[in-house]
Amino acid sequence: MNYFTKETFAFLYELKRNNNKEWFHLNKDKFETYVRNPFLKFIIDYEPYLKKIAPQYEAIAKKSGGSLFRINKDTRFGNRDEPYKTWIAAQFRHQKGKDYTSPGFYLHIEPNKSFFGAGIWHPDTATCGKIRKSIFDFQDEWLKNKKIFKENFEMKGNSLKKIPKEFLDCPKVENDLIRKDFVIDHLLTKEEILSPELLNKIVKLTELSSDFVSFLTDSVGLKYK
Repeated sequence: MNYFTKETFAFLYELKRNNNKEWFHLNKDKFETYVRNPFLKFIIDYEPYLKKIAPQYEAIAKKSGGSLFRINKDTRFGNRDEPYKTWIAAQFRHQKGKDYTSPGFYLHIEPNKSFFGAGIWHPDTATCGKIRKSIFDFQDEWLKNKKIFKENFEMKGNSLKKIPKEFLDCPKVENDLIRKDFVIDHLLTKEEILSPELLNKIVKLTELSSDFVSFLTDSVGLKYK
């Protein structure tokens, strides 16, 4: 099944050129038809696969308050001249994600920048410490996991300038113990986004990143399955 079409990308291109409320309101029907409704349909179809792979994680198909990000930017602290995001995305979080800093799965669609991601972005200091301790305590498991996901994903995010003193003398995982973000991503082409095989592709990527997210989930004290 095709979820997204060339009109999806056309809308996002045009929104980038006309990022204002007047243009958006005139084109809101296109947003619903080519952007939001297809993504909601994708979330509905993805949900049973996600539940099979990661039962504690949720795919919630709601216009607001679910997995789908709002198109509106938070303009309280800036960006008043560009009120809308020029990309669409959904995050599939742990069912306790509102109460805990937790990892998740993520699908981002943007002209020339689409990708599937997994992991945890900008965790707080305490959560970061828990993940580093798990990497330190279970180095072989982490490295085995890393070898698997490195074939399909790239690790992204920021790092500390030096390793925390409690984790010195760990050359095998030193580069991972200085990470501030624990995120992997897989770039997606426009053709893949428009393909009827998109759902199968994302399910496969979810499976391939499952052990990584499971490791992080256990690290922060939550259940994966």
